[in-house]
Amino acid sequence: MAGEHARRAAYERLYAEYREAARALDAARARGVNMAELVRLRERMRALWEGLATWRRAE
Repeated sequence: MAGEHARRAAYERLYAEYREAARALDAARARGVNMAELVRLRERMRALWEGLATWRRAE
């Protein structure tokens, strides 16, 4: 049971990081930052999303 709780907590941290990356991307777009920064933020979101998808498939 403790292992399941730790796994769930790790998943929730990963998802929270994904949501924060999404907010950062939206804020960057609103500020009008350069394309390189937007691409970097979008790639970070993609990597986090792939991590979440891998986690869900493993469940």
